[in-house]
Amino acid sequence: MVKLKTNKITMLAQEIDEFLRDYDPYDYDDRVPNREEAIEELSEKLKNGEAEDIRDYLETLIEDSSPILDATLIRQANVLLSRLDIRECPVCKNSVERPDMYYTKDCHGIPMRLVCVDCYSKIMSSGYDGQYYTEADECLDYY
Repeated sequence: MVKLKTNKITMLAQEIDEFLRDYDPYDYDDRVPNREEAIEELSEKLKNGEAEDIRDYLETLIEDSSPILDATLIRQANVLLSRLDIRECPVCKNSVERPDMYYTKDCHGIPMRLVCVDCYSKIMSSGYDGQYYTEADECLDYY
C-alpha cells in the first residue's frame, strides 16, 4: 500500500474537491454538507490507496463530456487522473506521482527500475544502476 506525504495528499484532495464543486455546484451542495469534512474524507481515501471510485468518476466524466463544449473540463479531469497515479519509490519508499519518476539504466543502457527524481540522481551519479556485467556473467545455458 502506497503512503503519501500528508501535504501532497491534502493538496490533491482539495483540487479534486474544487473540481467537483466547479463541475456541478448544485449536485455538490446537495451531497456535501461540510466541505472540510469532505476534503478530509477524500484525503483519507487517497492516503489508503482507495482512489478507484474517484478515478472511475473522472474517467466517466471525460467519456460522457462533449470535446468541444467541455474542453477545459476534460483537460482538468485528465490532469487530476494523471496525478492519481501515485507509486512508491523502491529505494526511499516515498510516494511519488508517476510523472516525477524515471527509469534507471544498467551498465548497458537497459531500463532497470522506476525511482523518484532524488534517488535517480544519486543512483545514476555512478553512470549506471547495479553492478557492471558482461555476457560471460549472464550464465546462459544452451541445450
